[in-house]
Amino acid sequence: DAVVINGAGEYEIGGAKMTGIRSEKNILYSLSVDGIDLLVGKIEHLSVMQHKLKEHTIVIGLCRESVSASFLTSLAGNVVMLYGEKAAEIAQGFEKENLKHMTKYTATFGKLPTEVETVLLQ
Repeated sequence: DAVVINGAGEYEIGGAKMTGIRSEKNILYSLSVDGIDLLVGKIEHLSVMQHKLKEHTIVIGLCRESVSASFLTSLAGNVVMLYGEKAAEIAQGFEKENLKHMTKYTATFGKLPTEVETVLLQ
């Protein structure tokens, strides 16, 4: 069965804890799954709310607008993941040696990179 989360609030489904964070028109989602903290949102919303957010293991940003995303490394402890129409353009601002092009990303708590890596989802 599919579960749709829409809006701010706290949710728990199958052991995964989710929090929808609202600021004006922006909503971001913070998730905790198997010891991994994820932050998910549109890049422009992450940018606006960056000073109110804690560090997460993985930050996933939807890139529909061309914005500077260098701030994402301060929010991500291990992985910055970019996807969307402008993701490739935004990823050019990150270190090339830590940039990985992937169609799928799998994370396991004990096998996360020690330095922040950037993943461009295609």
